[in-house]
Amino acid sequence: MKKFTFPLEAVLIVRRSERSKAQKDYLEALGKHRKLRLSENEARIQIEKMMEKMNENRLHTFSVQSQNFDLDMLSNSFSNLRTLNDKLLESEHNLNKYLEQFLLSKQKEKLLNKLRKKRLDSFNKEMERNEEKQIEELVNTRQTANAFFQ
Repeated sequence: MKKFTFPLEAVLIVRRSERSKAQKDYLEALGKHRKLRLSENEARIQIEKMMEKMNENRLHTFSVQSQNFDLDMLSNSFSNLRTLNDKLLESEHNLNKYLEQFLLSKQKEKLLNKLRKKRLDSFNKEMERNEEKQIEELVNTRQTANAFFQ
């Protein structure tokens, strides 16, 4: 019996590998992005707490040195938040890039899988037709033999 072979099997294997790598890269980028998002939220909460504390301290403390220290801390926190926002923007850009690569590689693999399935279906139909022809030949041979011997 004839065996099915897909001429583009090697390409399909490469496409699967590319899709797998693109998926892994995307998931890693997504994890990094989520960590940055959490860090940004924590920084915002920290700034809110610092501002609340500064407001409370203003009521009780009139020390300029203390207020300057609080303002420096707040300034550093805002600077940290800006840095995190910049990293988040870069992370979103990378995330979109990896997502596009993943979707493209998935689409290429899907296309090859469809082509493989069509070829396999065509192969199976051809094999069925050949089998039917062989059965018809056997039946005809038997009928011819029966007619000859009668």
